[in-house]
Amino acid sequence: SAWSACQSAERLVQRLSDRLVPFFYVRWVTFMALLASLTARIALLESHFFAAYVLAIYILNQVLLFLSPAAEDDDIPVVGTGGEYRPFARALSEFKLWCRGSMATLGALLATLFEGLDMDVDGKALVLYFAVLFAYTMKQQIKHMINHRYVPWSGSKKAAPKKGKQEAYDV
Repeated sequence: SAWSACQSAERLVQRLSDRLVPFFYVRWVTFMALLASLTARIALLESHFFAAYVLAIYILNQVLLFLSPAAEDDDIPVVGTGGEYRPFARALSEFKLWCRGSMATLGALLATLFEGLDMDVDGKALVLYFAVLFAYTMKQQIKHMINHRYVPWSGSKKAAPKKGKQEAYDV
């Protein structure tokens, strides 16, 4: 039936995703190759600028999710640093960022195959609009990070001061 076919396709996609997770560099090099091929195709065609613009806004949105904490409530006062180590939990994982970005880039690449999906727009104006949008959203994100005292990466814990050999074995 259609339901079992859908479930088996879902299991196949999950199995493929599980196998791709460890290959961090391969995944991101593949994503960059997709972006480069889209850029080359748009430059050669000198059209489909709007598809690139929509893709850039979508990827910017996903990057903002990647930089944001998983659970946040802006109405709660900022908690001070009480010495408790809390790793940064993302709203969007690195793998999902890669997966969504890759699928969106593939979609934009497919859109360039059809002339009916091209819109007549000024590419230079779209680049300017995106630059302004990027600067504004990054400014807002950095302000939010400063106000809520978080950084979007978890560094290693501070090492405890090293003890001498005598103190280390003193029981």
